Amino acid sequence: MIETSEAPTAGPAAQLAGAMSLGAGLVHAAVIGPHAEDTTLVWMFIAAAVLQCGVGVALLLRPARRVAAAVLAVNALCLATWVASRTVGIGFIDSLEKSEPVELTDGLAAAMAGLAVVGAGVVLLRPRRRLATGFADVAIVPVVVATLLLTVPALAGAGRHGTDGHSHGDGPAAEQAAGSGHSHGSADPNAPTTAAPKPFDPAAPVDLSGVPGVTADQQKWAEDLLSRTLERLPQWSDPAVAEAAGYRSIGDGFTGHEHFMLWSSINDQRFFDPDQPESLVYDTTSGGQKLVAAMYMLPTSYTLDTVPDDGGPLIQYHVHDDLCFSDSDPPRLVGLSSGPTCTVGKKLGQAPMFHVWITPNRCGPFAALEGVGGGQIAAGEERACDHVHGSGSF
Repeated sequence: MIETSEAPTAGPAAQLAGAMSLGAGLVHAAVIGPHAEDTTLVWMFIAAAVLQCGVGVALLLRPARRVAAAVLAVNALCLATWVASRTVGIGFIDSLEKSEPVELTDGLAAAMAGLAVVGAGVVLLRPRRRLATGFADVAIVPVVVATLLLTVPALAGAGRHGTDGHSHGDGPAAEQAAGSGHSHGSADPNAPTTAAPKPFDPAAPVDLSGVPGVTADQQKWAEDLLSRTLERLPQWSDPAVAEAAGYRSIGDGFTGHEHFMLWSSINDQRFFDPDQPESLVYDTTSGGQKLVAAMYMLPTSYTLDTVPDDGGPLIQYHVHDDLCFSDSDPPRLVGLSSGPTCTVGKKLGQAPMFHVWITPNRCGPFAALEGVGGGQIAAGEERACDHVHGSGSF
């Protein structure tokens, strides 16, 4: 029988439940920015963050059964919502209409919510008496601290890679890259579209019409780049072939997407070339390595303010000033940093980049990764999500 007395119940289970609820709330708060394009989802994340952090802190400060019941209810609801989004989808939320694979950030929040439910359940089911403090309370402290530290990658990532033909050293794109500023607002808003917009389907003819502010030239440039990438990128489907050509993994496969870099190509003058992309992106969520995208990178001499505007609003460049790499050759990802320097490893030069997907993506064929993987975009811009051509999931 579950006791309802408000007698103090301090102990490891209450501490664990409170800390896990707080950690899950912090992760939800961290991912609000990258999902700003979906208002409903943003409000859900805000509600989850407020409730999980609130009941978690309350249980840590006042370990009573009534508070533990609130922790259990809030985190059970969040966990059930997450399970639905990853199995059947949630129809009234645009970003979650279809089920999606588990990613690092949402998996971490779900695991913390699950531990909060378990811990709160233990508090409610045990006999009504104050547990003896001592080694048990002291022993749980490292667990609580270590688990809260797991939220740092999500928090660190919350703040904030196309030419005609194969002659990448000249032509309109190269001329524009040489000195034009990056302003998506400069495109002709009255430019006509060629057809009704369609979701991106790699097996169908490429048609990127329907995005406001995209000129005919910008649409053609983006369509040409996407077509060439769809045609030529599959030559790198086998990671062993990529490694034989000099590509090396940065060791981020645990995130759900593994990047293979050709480090020597970043600062060359060969741009937007699917025969030698600067980075190859493999999906690892199913246990293997499935090629899903190219990540084209400009030389580190470019900034987000000087990147070319060839694709207009269809293309959004980003950088990664939060990644820390080892001193080894080739470099490996060793951590994240929210400041100017790395506690472990070092930062590398910031090369503007964008993805070109050869598989369906809910934010279109040029979408960035979500969460920490999304990188940092130009000041004043919002994270782009092309719902006009979006299909499938990350």
